[in-house]
This record gives sequence, C-alpha cells and structure tokens, in this order.
Amino acid sequence: NVQLNFIPVNSEVKVGDIIESSGLGGVFPAGYPVAQIVQIDTLGDNPYFKISATPVAKLNQSHKVLIISQEEQDNWQNDFDFDFDFDLKANPEKNNPIGKGE
Repeated sequence: NVQLNFIPVNSEVKVGDIIESSGLGGVFPAGYPVAQIVQIDTLGDNPYFKISATPVAKLNQSHKVLIISQEEQDNWQNDFDFDFDFDLKANPEKNNPIGKGE
C-alpha cells in the first residue's frame, strides 16, 4: 500500500474512492486511475488524515509503461493511417487528484 500525506480532515474522502492523476505537473494526463483508498484514520487532533491506498497498477508485474495521450493517438492515426481498436481516453472531467469512487 501507499500513504497519502497532507489530506485535511475536512476533505470529502471515503474508503473505495479512486485517486486519479491530476495532470497538474504536465507529465501525466489528467484522469488516469492511480490507486484506491483502503483505509482512513484520524490521529487525535492532527489536522490531516492518515490514508492508505492500494495502487491500481500491478507494480510487481510491470517493467515498463507507455502512456499515450489522446493528442498523440490522433497524431499517430493521421501520420500512419492506423485504426486503434481501443479507446485511450482518460476522464478529463475529473481534474481533482482525489476522484470519487463509484
């Protein structure tokens, strides 16, 4: 599991929520699932939750990962006249680093 730090206790988070990439750093597109919250604890008068989450990716089985953005997919289709038979779109409407679980 991974720990989320500095999430204020007045935040609306619950076990089962999915954490998604925010896109803020410009490295990863917004909306890709990263982890799922499995435990939320409060520590006395500490203003932050202690949150544990399980990564969505099977990190122990992955050696390399390639993320293709929608823009890159469109460019490749135009350049090579190739039809992708799957949808690579993330959920750009969720630009919040802490997405809501379903």
